[in-house]
Amino acid sequence: MKSLVWFITGASRGFGLEIARAALERRDSVVAAARDPKVVEGALGQREQLMAVELDVTDERQAQSAVSAVFERFGQIDVLVNNAGRGLLGAVEEASAEEVRSVFAVNADGLLNVTRMVLPSMRARRSGRILNLSAVGGFDAEWRISFSSMGLLTSPFAKRGNEGGFLESNSTTLPWPSF
Repeated sequence: MKSLVWFITGASRGFGLEIARAALERRDSVVAAARDPKVVEGALGQREQLMAVELDVTDERQAQSAVSAVFERFGQIDVLVNNAGRGLLGAVEEASAEEVRSVFAVNADGLLNVTRMVLPSMRARRSGRILNLSAVGGFDAEWRISFSSMGLLTSPFAKRGNEGGFLESNSTTLPWPSF
C-alpha cells in the first residue's frame, strides 16, 4: 500500500486529531495544522512522519506558507481534510454581525483559503482527495447554513477540478449528539 501525505486542518482535537492519529497508524505522513501546533505534538508526540504546523485558516498568507512548507518537506499532498470549523449557538437575533462573520470566516473562507493553495498541485498531478467535514448543531436550523455552505462552495471546485476525473467531492455532515 502506497504511503499518503495528509494535510489536516483543525487537527488539535476532535475528528481532526483522530484522523491524524489513524493516518499515522497507517504509516502515512501527516501535516497536522492547528492554531497551536504544540497541542498537536502533545497529543501525537514527535514523529518523523508528523509535521505540526501553525495555521489560522482565515489567514490566506499563513495558509500559503503552511502548504509551501509541506511541499518542501514531503513534495506533495495526497489528501486534504478541511476539518477546522467554528460554531455559534443561539437565536439569530442574539448573534452580532461580527459573530456571524467570524463563523463564515472560518467555515467558508478558511476552507477556500486552504483548498485554493492545495488544489493546483493535485490538478497538476491528476491525483488527490479533498474531504470537507462539518457538524450540524441540532439547536437552530438557521446556523446550518454556514456548515452547509462548505459543501455548496466546494462542489463547484470538485466539478471543475474533476475534468480529468481525479477528484471526488466528499462533503460529509455528521449529526450532532443530542443531549
